[in-house]
Amino acid sequence: MLAALLVLLWACEPSRTYREGVMAEHYRMMSNADLLRYQARLGDEIAKVEQGGPVPGGADRAVYLEDLRDRQRDVESQFQGNIRRQRYEQYRKRMDLMYGY
Repeated sequence: MLAALLVLLWACEPSRTYREGVMAEHYRMMSNADLLRYQARLGDEIAKVEQGGPVPGGADRAVYLEDLRDRQRDVESQFQGNIRRQRYEQYRKRMDLMYGY
């Protein structure tokens, strides 16, 4: 049972925090325009690191690249979620105007 607990704790690796570069930015409250710019910066950072550019201190290159790709997917999901919320808000406003909801 102890071995299973250790495997579970090892598999649930804590998320890494970066104090510098594009990974240090908080994207969850960005506007859509800011998200697009941030996504482009992430793409530039991925290309730079793939070509042998520097990584933040103490980070493994492969792990940092995977974190960048994960962040890029998260930013895309955030962007799509913002669009869905905006469309839903517009729909609610139209329904309110039409039917008085």
